[in-house]
Amino acid sequence: MDPHAAEYDRRFPGNVDEQALRQLVLRTNMPADDSAIWMGMLRQVLWKLRSDERQE
Repeated sequence: MDPHAAEYDRRFPGNVDEQALRQLVLRTNMPADDSAIWMGMLRQVLWKLRSDERQE
């Protein structure tokens, strides 16, 4: 892995690739039950952000 790519991801986390995101989630050792709760919360955050964008 390119060391500069890792630095870029830290400065601009919205640009992280799918593989890096998967590794991050796996490192949390999150139980499956918790992952379902997190997915629901993140869907709500995404919904809210998108609805705010449309209102602007």
